[in-house]
Amino acid sequence: MTRPMRVGLVVPDLSPHDAIGNDVVGMYLILNHEGYECNIYTQTGETRHPFPIFCYADIPLFLDSPDDVLIYHYCVDDPAAMCLLRGFPGRLVLKYHNLTPPRFMARYSKDFALACKRARDGLRHVCQLPLAWVLNDSDFNASDIRPLLPGGVPISTIAPMHRTSELLGSPDDPETRVQLDQAWFNIMTVGRMVPNKALELMIPALGKLRDQGAAGVRLHIAGGKDPRLGSYTALVEALVAEYHLQETVVWHQYVSASKLATLYRHSDVLWTVSQHEGFCVPVVEAMGFGLPVLSSRKGALPETCAGAALFADHNDELVSRLQQLLNDDVLRADLSERGLRRYHDHFRMDRLQEKFIGEFNKIIGDAIIQMPSADADWFGLPCTDELISVATSARVNKRLATADGRRNLVDWIVRVGRRADARAKRLMGSPAMAVYARQLSVPDVAAHLTPSMRLAWYFDPIARSKFLLRTNPEVAAFLEWYDAFAQADYGDLFGPSIDLNSVFELGDGLVAAADGSVC
Repeated sequence: MTRPMRVGLVVPDLSPHDAIGNDVVGMYLILNHEGYECNIYTQTGETRHPFPIFCYADIPLFLDSPDDVLIYHYCVDDPAAMCLLRGFPGRLVLKYHNLTPPRFMARYSKDFALACKRARDGLRHVCQLPLAWVLNDSDFNASDIRPLLPGGVPISTIAPMHRTSELLGSPDDPETRVQLDQAWFNIMTVGRMVPNKALELMIPALGKLRDQGAAGVRLHIAGGKDPRLGSYTALVEALVAEYHLQETVVWHQYVSASKLATLYRHSDVLWTVSQHEGFCVPVVEAMGFGLPVLSSRKGALPETCAGAALFADHNDELVSRLQQLLNDDVLRADLSERGLRRYHDHFRMDRLQEKFIGEFNKIIGDAIIQMPSADADWFGLPCTDELISVATSARVNKRLATADGRRNLVDWIVRVGRRADARAKRLMGSPAMAVYARQLSVPDVAAHLTPSMRLAWYFDPIARSKFLLRTNPEVAAFLEWYDAFAQADYGDLFGPSIDLNSVFELGDGLVAAADGSVC
């Protein structure tokens, strides 16, 4: 009997909370949730994660079929991985996270610059492998790698998986909160102290801002100092001393999830002057918290931020934008709202999951529907035959054999399917579905939730895992989430064409009688 397809995720090292590591772990969780047998492979197999990690030498033991898929996350030159990739019998996928150009490092570390150059040279060799697909964090990355690829290699853009949901649920760090409360206006920046982050551009701008009369401003730098780049660290620290900003600049080298969440939650602006970014996950995290963003126009930053940020590059422009943000509460509120909407529409994890699985279907050459058993639990939904038919005709990769897969299908139809398929729209907006939604059981403290809210709580993957609705504060938190992230999708399900009062009077009879003709 032929064994099922397996998937391997390959990365040299899996560091906790590293942007690339988060992308790998996100893919791992999604693929296993979707029913694939997926493992992660690193150079050493060492892990600080609560799931097994295998080493490169184990790859041939698990992945030996032409049907298997290996997704290689490229970030550094890795000869050991290249030896394995050349002999891999299955479908090889490259996830490109971008490489920092050596010119940024050359002034401060010859070894660091050479490592960047070797990574670029190694990428050319990887691109000559028989790649089945190339995935990129951004279109900026795609434009960077496309000239290195042979003609005909499919290429797609999928933003990296991230841990913003985890950060949103992290409690405040008391010490960090005290530090933030000591200033009137807190600016934060996130990232290692490396030359492409261009912290040396921030310090003169802050000095000029102070000279123009701004008081009570602090800059919080969340990121480690790289010992290989000591001369760059010394340059930034010397600038801080030169502009007498020792009390203005606060270093946070070792940042826990709660500390980072506290900075995002209680700062006034996220500021990045980075000169080279392949995506910039901190911008997405800031948007998730509703934190206004001030960004440079370099690399992928305009693509990641889009219309949800202010942009500035040279000194005078930086100072001008900072003054605007300091003095204009309405501007900050507008940026906050735009950021939240962009996060919801493009970067929320369920959005990324849907897009990733869609691209994965293309890679494996078929959008597989795992059909449910005849006695599968459909949560009392009306018209389940039509639900299955919609999924099949849309070729949606939903594991309908699992309860989570069936829930996710309903959420997909609400958010995506009904906007493109008239039958799906009729199904979700039907009187039978309105009665069903109203009768969904919620805790007594949440009895006032509308049918659309109940449906969102029951089927949205984030809502059903995050909000238990046991207390009034939990209900209030759900309502705040619903207003920000689900109202646009669920709120218009039952439009004016349905008289809800008369429908609800029919109650159970309508649901019990619901079949294809009623729905």
